[in-house]
Amino acid sequence: KEYFELAAQNNIQKAFVYLGHMHYFGNGVDKNCEKAIEYLELAAKQNNKKAINYKTVGMGFLLQVLFAIFIFKSNIFCCVCS
Repeated sequence: KEYFELAAQNNIQKAFVYLGHMHYFGNGVDKNCEKAIEYLELAAKQNNKKAINYKTVGMGFLLQVLFAIFIFKSNIFCCVCS
């Protein structure tokens, strides 16, 4: 986790994707939907294809992330990570 965070501080796209994945699934960190979305958005803004078309658990994951972003930006507290 520490190495990915260090890489993210240096604006490395892949680190944002890995940290997003880790926080979404709770791998090595506490499960945190908001952080997952934040990291994946940072990678997507750099046109990282994995962040844009994230398929770790199929297209369902991408749809969940997009829905969570919509809900989060609509100021409705909801997390699809539960």
